[in-house]
Amino acid sequence: MAHSSRGLGRGPLTAETRVRIPVALLKAVVPSNGCFFYFLHSDRFNKNLTFAHKSKIKVNMFSGIVEEAAKVISVEQDKGNIHITMECSFVNELKIDQSVAHNGVCLTVVSKTDKTYTVTAIKETLERSNLGCLKQGSLVNLERSMLMNGRLDGHIVQGHVDQTAVCTDVTEADGSWYYTFHYNFNKEMAQQGTMLDIDFGSYPFVTSSNTTCAGCCTGLGVAPHRIGEVFGIFKAYCTRVGSGPFPTELFDETGDKIGELGHEFGAVTGRKRRCGWIDLVALKYAVMLNGVTQLIMMKSDVLDTFENIKACVAYKINGEEVTEFPYSIDGEIEPIYVELPGWQTDMTKMKSEDEFPEEFNAYLSFLEEELQVPIKIVSVGPDVEVTLTS
Repeated sequence: MAHSSRGLGRGPLTAETRVRIPVALLKAVVPSNGCFFYFLHSDRFNKNLTFAHKSKIKVNMFSGIVEEAAKVISVEQDKGNIHITMECSFVNELKIDQSVAHNGVCLTVVSKTDKTYTVTAIKETLERSNLGCLKQGSLVNLERSMLMNGRLDGHIVQGHVDQTAVCTDVTEADGSWYYTFHYNFNKEMAQQGTMLDIDFGSYPFVTSSNTTCAGCCTGLGVAPHRIGEVFGIFKAYCTRVGSGPFPTELFDETGDKIGELGHEFGAVTGRKRRCGWIDLVALKYAVMLNGVTQLIMMKSDVLDTFENIKACVAYKINGEEVTEFPYSIDGEIEPIYVELPGWQTDMTKMKSEDEFPEEFNAYLSFLEEELQVPIKIVSVGPDVEVTLTS
C-alpha cells in the first residue's frame, strides 16, 4: 500500500530523491491525513541529500540539527555490507565505537586515522536507507550524539531508520519549499512484537519504539489503570523477520516445511521469514513484561502433519541451564526441548473444541502449565470460522 506525505523545508531537494522514513512516524500520520511537516533552518547541511524526520528517542540521541557535511573518501563493499570512509573537521574528537548519525542513520565508528574515519553499514541498514547510494565525493550530513550534561535544545531524535521514501514533488512557498513524499506502508513493520521493543527487546535488533503493552500508555496516552485484560497473541511455533537472535531457529527441512505450510513470506517483499519451534523462555518473558491475562494461539494447523512437536523450555548458556530469559542473548545459546506427540489430524474443518484430538489438548495443557496463563482462543485454520474459543 502506498501513501503520500508532505513536508515543509528549505533547500533544493528534487523530485524522485529517496529519503528515509521511520515507520513509527508512518503509524502516527497514516490514520489522520497522511501529512507530516519539515522545517529545516540550517545552512550547514547538504541540501541535496536527505531529510530525516524521526520518532521518539531511546538509546542514541541526536539533536536533529546537522553539525557538518562530511565528504566520502571511499566506499568499500564487504559482502552485503559497505565500509564508508569520510573526512570532516572533528575527526580528532571522534572515538572508536562512538555513534554518529549519517544522513539521520546511526552508525558506529569502527576505525580512524588523523584525517578520516570509517563506519560500516550492514545489509539491513542499506535496505532501509539510501546509504547505498553514497559514492566517492558524496556529502553526508553529520550529527553527533547529544551530551546529557548539556542543555537539550532543538529536537531530540534517534538514528534508527525503517525504510525509504521518494520525493515526488517540490513546490516553492515564498522562500520555503513543500515536499511530497511517496512511500510504501509496510504492515509487517507496524506489527512488531515484544522482542523488538527498544527497551526490553533483543537489542540492538529492535525497532525504534515500545512494542509492549506499555506502549499503549506512552504512545496513546492511555492511563495504566484503564487497562483491564491483556491479550497475548502468539503462533504455535516461532518466526522472526530480519536479523537478530533466534535460539530455536531451524535450518533444516522441518524449518522449511513450517515456512511453507504457514506461508511465512513477507507480504510486501516476499522475503522468507525465519522459522523454528516455539520458545517458551522468550514467551514467558513476553507474558511477564506485558502482564498478559489471556492467550490467543494462532496457526496451530501449521503443525497438523508433524509426528512430533518440540517446545523450548530452557537455554543452555556456557554449560549452564537457565529457564529465565537472559539479560543478553548475543552469545551461543543451545535450546533445551521437550518433545510432545503430534496430533497428525486435519483440524481446519473443526467447529468446536470438543473435536480437538487428545494430543492437541495435551499440547494446550502443556503450554498453559508452562506459561501459567490460560489459552482462551485457538486458531485451527485460516478462516474466521475456525478460530475457536475455550
